[in-house]
Amino acid sequence: MNFNIEKIDGSYYVTDSVMTTPPCVDRYGAFKTYKEATDFMEEQIGLLYEHGAVCGIPEGEDNHYRE
Repeated sequence: MNFNIEKIDGSYYVTDSVMTTPPCVDRYGAFKTYKEATDFMEEQIGLLYEHGAVCGIPEGEDNHYRE
């Protein structure tokens, strides 16, 4: 699953895509600020970790979305 943040018409949207054929993409938002979008994205990633749907971040790497 790949998360991205897109700015469309002044609002931010979180998209996630699953590498299937054809690709499956969902869009969440609109968020007024980039921070709101990243907070939402991190919450979703946390839920995926909690339910075992995502492997951990490799040792030595950091979540580059955090400020």
